[in-house]
Amino acid sequence: MITLQDLKNASILGCTHTIAGIPTPCTKLASIPESIASTLLEVNGQKVVLAECINQVLTDKSSLLLLVGNLKLKGS
Repeated sequence: MITLQDLKNASILGCTHTIAGIPTPCTKLASIPESIASTLLEVNGQKVVLAECINQVLTDKSSLLLLVGNLKLKGS
């Protein structure tokens, strides 16, 4: 499970974002709305992010966050 706090501290790896054909990788999350979290489920007092709402998160390049493949935590 991913919590809102996890996302606030996350960096983006492997972003292939381009602007006008020039590679411009996203490196961090810029806008994380509270509405992407469950109102019923918490882990250690932190709200859990709903996977179906993750595309509401904006990156530092103003693109929507998309999850591709399996999630991998840094250091795992």
